[in-house]
Amino acid sequence: MEFGSTPKRSKLDSGHVNVAHEDFSDDLPFYSFPPTGKIDLIEVDDMVNERLSILEVFEELKISEIGQSKNLADHLGTIRERLKQIESKFGDNFITTLHARTLGAHNTLKKDARRRDQISHFLLRLYFCHPQEKKTWFVNRETELLRYRLLEETVGKAATNALSGQKNDSSVVAQMILKNNLNYEPIHLGNSDYDRDLRRKASFNNLFVTNDDKSPFYRILFEDALDVVRMRKAYLQDGYAYVSTHDMISLICTKFRQELNTALSRLNMRRSDEEHRLLPIINNIYLKKIASARKLKADASGKLKEVVTPDMIDNLALEHFPPCMESIHLNLRKNHHIKYGGRLHYGLFLKGIGLSLEDAVKFFRDEFIQKLAPEKFDKEYRYGIRYNYGKEGKKVDFSPYGCEKIINSTPGVGDAHGCPFKHFDWTNLKKFLVRKGVGDEVLQNIESLVEEKNYSKACGIYFTVRHPSHQISDEGITHPNTFYAESRKALQRNPKREDLILEDEIDHFTGSFLPEEETLNQDLLKLLKFLKLLKLLNQWIQAKWNRNLHQLIQTSLQSKNLL
Repeated sequence: MEFGSTPKRSKLDSGHVNVAHEDFSDDLPFYSFPPTGKIDLIEVDDMVNERLSILEVFEELKISEIGQSKNLADHLGTIRERLKQIESKFGDNFITTLHARTLGAHNTLKKDARRRDQISHFLLRLYFCHPQEKKTWFVNRETELLRYRLLEETVGKAATNALSGQKNDSSVVAQMILKNNLNYEPIHLGNSDYDRDLRRKASFNNLFVTNDDKSPFYRILFEDALDVVRMRKAYLQDGYAYVSTHDMISLICTKFRQELNTALSRLNMRRSDEEHRLLPIINNIYLKKIASARKLKADASGKLKEVVTPDMIDNLALEHFPPCMESIHLNLRKNHHIKYGGRLHYGLFLKGIGLSLEDAVKFFRDEFIQKLAPEKFDKEYRYGIRYNYGKEGKKVDFSPYGCEKIINSTPGVGDAHGCPFKHFDWTNLKKFLVRKGVGDEVLQNIESLVEEKNYSKACGIYFTVRHPSHQISDEGITHPNTFYAESRKALQRNPKREDLILEDEIDHFTGSFLPEEETLNQDLLKLLKFLKLLKLLNQWIQAKWNRNLHQLIQTSLQSKNLL
């Protein structure tokens, strides 16, 4: 595949796409110029897999949220160990190889690692340049990766230098500024009283700059240094900010983020050049690696949990949420706002089922800004979401609320939270239960349990109606997240669904061919239509099994239109 500036489409040649054997000499590239030449299609798969695995690490272990302290070195060590665990068909992954202390600059392994680094970056640009959600994810992860690499070459090496009695080496940052023509003016301070005073003022909030450090400082226009000014890591004088070499890392990453965003926007205009060649390949790799709805990750306790994204929540709410959380969700979708109690209960629940902080902010923001200005959301609501995830205030990693706490809460007028079995009047509760497929006999049973104030058991009866073949504790439901987890297990283990074709697999098969649908012959088009009908049949059976009238009607209409 061609990465150069010429828009002319390249042709496949004996299993290769145009991308070349260049002399990759930069350990820390800004990715300003794409490589050219040839690369084997098999390597495309391997390189994309390798880079996606590396970027995943920085989705979980973000450096930008770590303060400047000795904890930073520990955090870098954690990332370093995680990166070493990433398997690559090339041996060590390219990040581990490039930062290996024992390999010289001209080592063959390093040369190959540089090549994989640059080619894999530009391959992923093709996929992540559109839509905005994917673009944002990619830019954030690549910026975190660059931040790690710069810190590893400065702070990471500082620990080694301290043990050996050597001084810290900040030349990597200076070289990167010089090589990429970043308009930052270096100032080498001497031993005069003025220079010593300026060095002291400019580095007063930096633990990594010592009195005898001879690294240059940088004089930057105030408006170009807002990141470090905000963090109080610059000395301001006469409209300029004086910044230490170490603190330039933040400004370099900001500049990289801006340039990458611009490059992705330009690339999106020419994305159709690769729509039928590399994009389907990279798309399939991405779906397997990151975007699968059933992908698992390890949480802080080492336990595997599912990853949930905002686009999954509507379907999950209908199929798997307990009544208390489904009620909050429907209220949020209807009113585009929920009060503090609802945000707290629901936000922690979503966190518990696998919604990341970044996605939680996006989910609530997209809903709230339908009624209020984005600036108002950022000012009044973002902090609370970050607080729930332990990123603000006391920085406590809060757990989702259990049924006892929810039952004992006292919702006020206009509040969306609470236990429906306790806080709903019977008319509204009955209406909800009937809509979810609960029959008259079970309704009477639930009504008796509600009158006895046995709300957990009533919720357990409701769960059994939804999943008749799945056994739960005799105590009933004692935690909303337990309801969700057991509901997910029931779907996966339901013996009456084992023979159904998995919807994800049909999506994967049809999705691989749809971009080129207009070029397919009639037989293959008939096959695709059959597969779509099979998928709709699968959805219809699941809807009937779950007594979901709305989905039954919707699926029937889609089938009619397709026929």
